[in-house]
Amino acid sequence: MSGIQYGVYALLLKLSVTVAFPFGASHQACGHMKPVGHPGVENKSPAPYRVLVSHNTYYDGHSLNVTLMSVETDVKFRGFLLQARCRTCAYPTVPVGVFRTIRGQPPARVMNCFNTIAAITQLSKIPKERVVVTWTPPDNFDKDVHMRVTFVESRMSYWGNVISETITRNNGPPTRPQSTTTEAITTQPTTTYTRDITVYT
Repeated sequence: MSGIQYGVYALLLKLSVTVAFPFGASHQACGHMKPVGHPGVENKSPAPYRVLVSHNTYYDGHSLNVTLMSVETDVKFRGFLLQARCRTCAYPTVPVGVFRTIRGQPPARVMNCFNTIAAITQLSKIPKERVVVTWTPPDNFDKDVHMRVTFVESRMSYWGNVISETITRNNGPPTRPQSTTTEAITTQPTTTYTRDITVYT
């Protein structure tokens, strides 16, 4: 390869990475969760990053905080792809639930992966130490879930398959009112409620 050809190749590679990298993962990465067009290779050493969840159980309609963070102060990440994956479903590569961004956190965007919005990626290549988003499980869902992340440190290095602890369905009471009927009962006059008690006693 001549010097001119090498220069053109290097410029095109730089442009392709610059276009793809700052604005997050491509939809082509939804299944394998590896950076598309990334010139580096996956780092197999222990990841200097963690993904934490605010609770290890969930209810219908109850959102959890999901935190992506560096565990070493001198190591930051520029990019990420986060998905909530079902550990016991027939199609474990299809993410579940809904992610939402939090105001004041580093910019991120929710992705459509396999007709879901259970994936989220960065919207800037600014180095980050910590990113917090929320995740809400699907209604009437009872499977085990974990968060799976790919962290991109630089154009030449990334870590894949960083996972959280398992999140399980909690069979306790729901976190929101069961029905409008219950609300109506709690707002009835005290005298009416007392008569009801007298009749059934």
